[in-house]
Amino acid sequence: MAFTYHSRAYHKYFEDYAERAVTAPDGKVMIERVYVGNYYRQSLTAPQRIRRKIMYAVLYALAAFGMFFAGTRDNAVNAMPVGGVPSVLSLLAVIWLAVPMFYALTAPTEMTVRIRRLSGEQLMRRSLATCCVMGAAAMAVASGIWWIPGTPATPLLLCSALYLVSGLAAFCIWKLEKSCPYETLPPRHERAEFATVIKYEGNF
Repeated sequence: MAFTYHSRAYHKYFEDYAERAVTAPDGKVMIERVYVGNYYRQSLTAPQRIRRKIMYAVLYALAAFGMFFAGTRDNAVNAMPVGGVPSVLSLLAVIWLAVPMFYALTAPTEMTVRIRRLSGEQLMRRSLATCCVMGAAAMAVASGIWWIPGTPATPLLLCSALYLVSGLAAFCIWKLEKSCPYETLPPRHERAEFATVIKYEGNF
């Protein structure tokens, strides 16, 4: 007996799993799920994968610290209510990037399609978006030299430079992941009789 479920979140989580309803010895109906999709592996040696994860962690820490120090500097822009906008947006971007970064650092050598998307595809999209946010924050802070009369330029340029460092770190994350080769491995399990394979159509 096939079992279907139409929640997008459910399909995203169980993509390429084959599921079917089975009756347990006690008479209860249970859902049995087996992953029948391809596996994905970085075409790297074990030491190369470890080094790449270390680089990801270092770059993410650099992006986070750059954003933190930029947002807490004592300057004319940060002292104004409007100055909190680039700081808040930058903080949200770093937090948003943390999710795929977590999956990239904890992903096993051979990944299911869900982990592959979360640790690779989503990491690229969010790191590039974070880079753009940091760049916009850098320009917003630096522009204070012109729209805040009499403000010293050095503190604002320092803050802007910190945002640029954070953005550059995010860009390096994107570049590293984009240049990483992957290979596709065949499924290890076959779809059981009457089982339904869950598919997800959309972006992660």
